[in-house]
Amino acid sequence: MTVTRPPGIIHLGLRLDDDVVLLGTVADAELPAWYAAADVLAFPSTKEGWGLAVLEAMGAGLPVVASDLPVFREYLRPGRDALLVPVNDASALAVALSAVLGDRRLAGRLRSAGFAVSARYSWARSAAQHQAIYAAAGRAVPSSGQS
Repeated sequence: MTVTRPPGIIHLGLRLDDDVVLLGTVADAELPAWYAAADVLAFPSTKEGWGLAVLEAMGAGLPVVASDLPVFREYLRPGRDALLVPVNDASALAVALSAVLGDRRLAGRLRSAGFAVSARYSWARSAAQHQAIYAAAGRAVPSSGQS
């Protein structure tokens, strides 16, 4: 049996399980340790409702390489905040990962931009926005006795 690997992985001398780890589902309590141990988040999703893992990784200081899905274009600037690659394109994913792993300046720029993106979507900011929406909705409801 022949195992083929994307050209970027071969070029970097990376080995699956030694250098590239496919985690599957990880308990929330373990996430900080995994993010701290990682050099980049590869997020080759085929469909996504929001992509919370991308924001979590950015908040942990990881550069992100993700699939080019419409949801990510809502809050990421391709090439500036993250590298986005075509869906199901393993070669493009490998090239983008190689670029991040091989270029400290690129990784640093993506890391800095990622911190800024994650700050815009913090839990505290989200809670404040929700509270403002609920307060406005409460003011819009007529008080009892009015029709």
